[in-house]
Amino acid sequence: MKNRKMIPVFPPNSRVCFLGDSLTSGLWVEYIFDFYLEKFPHGNIRIYDTGIGGGTCDYALAHNDEDLFTFDPTHVVINFSENDVGALSACGDYEETKRLYKNGMKALTDQVKAHGCTVYYACPPPTPSREKMSINPRKIAHEVTCELAEEYDTYVCDMYELAAPFVGRYDFTDPDGCHMTDLGKSIFAKLFLTSQGFDDFDPESEDFGTVMPLSYDADHRLIFDNKIRCIWLAMRTISTTGDTTEAKVERIRQRLFTRADGAWDDFCYYRAVDFIELYPNMDFYREMLERSTDEMIEKAKKK
Repeated sequence: MKNRKMIPVFPPNSRVCFLGDSLTSGLWVEYIFDFYLEKFPHGNIRIYDTGIGGGTCDYALAHNDEDLFTFDPTHVVINFSENDVGALSACGDYEETKRLYKNGMKALTDQVKAHGCTVYYACPPPTPSREKMSINPRKIAHEVTCELAEEYDTYVCDMYELAAPFVGRYDFTDPDGCHMTDLGKSIFAKLFLTSQGFDDFDPESEDFGTVMPLSYDADHRLIFDNKIRCIWLAMRTISTTGDTTEAKVERIRQRLFTRADGAWDDFCYYRAVDFIELYPNMDFYREMLERSTDEMIEKAKKK
């Protein structure tokens, strides 16, 4: 019987996108990419973080043409949970919430598969704050992704089970009770890679509970990608409101200057204004990320 909880190693020439919300976006995806570059320096494997804080299945369905599919992915790892279940749980019934969430995940899966991508799933680790809830988004995500892996004959990285022994052992979760610390993200990445069959990390060793080092180029890819995602989120959020153009521009001015750090401020501001006043074109950002990633990889190979 197929081990559905073991995502296969990404093959040479693959382009892998991790799609989800704030529990997807960020450090742990870059850890995985950095590992693959070191492990398979000539594999021509690209891994992209296409998670957006606050994202949902519905949001992804509406914007994947401008976001996810611009990377021409061969494989997509879907990891939505908190925001979807949080919104749907207003119905007050566990089974109904689960049904609605599963419908959203199936619609998203069908859309991604229709573009010729291989779909895998991931689900978030448990956290004490969620275990106390009558409708636990982590538990629902765990149940649904395992069910979908069976239905679509694919695989899931079930972090709800894999990370459970480590959540209480290490400083895994932020004080907000939802997001992971940098150490938590590092352990998440190690567990993901271990679940793929790599034996580079020993869960019983002391080193397992330490933050993974990032290469210089990986660190800069992460900085670049994080800024792009923050810009994108701010633009998407603000551009869909019913305010006047002037009000939207002012909101961007207030928000981006706190999220884009220094030298990026003018760039972020004017690109965001363009987004509101003209037709949104995310190819610009995708091309910048693609070019930056490839340049940094080539630089690393020459060292």
